[in-house]
Amino acid sequence: MILPTIYDMLICMEQTIVNTVEPDLKSHKGLSATATIKHMLRQSALRLEHEGAFLVEDIARQRVLIRRIADYLSGAGDPIGATVAEALDAIPGAPEGYPTLSALSEIGVALRNQFHDGLKALQALRDSRADDADYAALRADIRTYAEWQIGEETKLIGPASFGQGPRR
Repeated sequence: MILPTIYDMLICMEQTIVNTVEPDLKSHKGLSATATIKHMLRQSALRLEHEGAFLVEDIARQRVLIRRIADYLSGAGDPIGATVAEALDAIPGAPEGYPTLSALSEIGVALRNQFHDGLKALQALRDSRADDADYAALRADIRTYAEWQIGEETKLIGPASFGQGPRR
C-alpha cells in the first residue's frame, strides 16, 4: 500500500495552489510551492499509470504472506493466528469489473492491518523460535516482500523527483 493515496495528493495540490501559489506567486515561497506542485503532478501521472497494477500485485502477495503468517502462528499455538486468519477471510477480494484505485486501496489497507498484527505476533516469538527453520524462512519471505514493495514504490517516486530540480 502506498500512502498518501492519489486522492490525498490531488487534494494537497489543490490546497497548495489555492492557499500558497495564487496569493503569493512572485515570492520565493510561491516559487517553491510551484516546484513542489510540479513534482507532485509528475508523481501523480506515474501513479495513475502504474498504481492499479501495483496494488493488484501487492494484494496478492499480502494475502499469501498473511495466510502463511496465520498458519505459522496457529501451528505455534498462538491464538492470534486464528484471529488473523479470520480477519483475512473477511477481507473482500477485488471487486468485479474494473476496480477503482479507492477500492483496491481499501483492500490493501485492510490487509496491511492484518499483516502488522501477524508480524507483531511473530516478533514476540523471535527468541523462542530463533532456531526454527520455518520461522526463519517466513521472516526471510517477509523481508523479500518489504524489499519488493520498496522497489515498486521507488519506480513511482524516483522518476518524478530525481533530476527535476529542488523539492520542498
